[in-house]
Amino acid sequence: MRAKGHWVGTTCTWWHPGGPSGVLIAPPLGYDYFSAHATLKILADNLAKRGFTVMRFDYDGTGDSAGEAWDKDRLESWRKSIRDALEAMRAAGCTSVCVVGLRFGATLALELEGVDAVVAWAPVLTGKRWMRELRMLGIPTKFPGFVLGGTVFSEETVASIAGVTASQTPTKRVLLLQRTSAPLAGLQRQFVDAGIDATLEDAIGSDGFLDQPAEDAVAPHALIARIVDWLGSSRAGRIELAPATFTKMKWRDGSVEERFVEVAGLPGVCGSGQLGKPLVVFLNSGSEVHIGPGRAWVEYSRALNLAGYPTLRMDWPGWGENVERPS
Repeated sequence: MRAKGHWVGTTCTWWHPGGPSGVLIAPPLGYDYFSAHATLKILADNLAKRGFTVMRFDYDGTGDSAGEAWDKDRLESWRKSIRDALEAMRAAGCTSVCVVGLRFGATLALELEGVDAVVAWAPVLTGKRWMRELRMLGIPTKFPGFVLGGTVFSEETVASIAGVTASQTPTKRVLLLQRTSAPLAGLQRQFVDAGIDATLEDAIGSDGFLDQPAEDAVAPHALIARIVDWLGSSRAGRIELAPATFTKMKWRDGSVEERFVEVAGLPGVCGSGQLGKPLVVFLNSGSEVHIGPGRAWVEYSRALNLAGYPTLRMDWPGWGENVERPS
């Protein structure tokens, strides 16, 4: 099922058209972004088949969105990205919105005000412990901090995330999906004691794609079906969205213009350049999505745009935005 690229300001989003009940999908950070991409795309497709309007998005400084991994105030910019995405769904006509968050995306989803329900899929319980785990896997940088999967964790970012915990939520209905290595019974008890309708289930099959290389990731179809069933179906009706296909964003010492395009029916992101300059095309690196390894294709293409070269980032059939698997 083809999603439509839609800019929310300079935030890249992918819309799956449907009815007035919306589902916002908050992705993970770091390398899990790449290994989870196909799973979240399949989840979005299956929710759209149930009539939901579904939005996937990239946080600032990740994916196809504006911003760089080296920018300051990463935590607050990520929080703003998810809030902006939520408001965009409401502005489009969604009368109710549920959020499915994966890993740190689940932790951010639990912070949101005014959502109807949250599926917290293997949430990060304490940012301090998570940063300690990622630091052991990451690569040290020239400044204090580390890089993992194209995401820069400066000491400022590490300190900000260390203060985050998934100990409470304003949401009144929550599905907690736990991995064997990270049980959530204690969190469920906290939520129930606070008057929250909190259901706890096992995230069966999640180890098949989390903490895995993208080429080895296997989507947990049974768990996807369970999430869809828990969320139910959309109310009757249809939201008609006119996608915002063009945006202009600051990039280093200049600005670049990007638009969503289709080539032979396949979606892509085109960066503007000068007439007469050759088009530079970026395709998948192995099984990873069209942003390239560690987001390198985004950085390379925007550098080329500043030099006057037009660029195109897109996925081969069957990969990235073109993943289509049976429900």
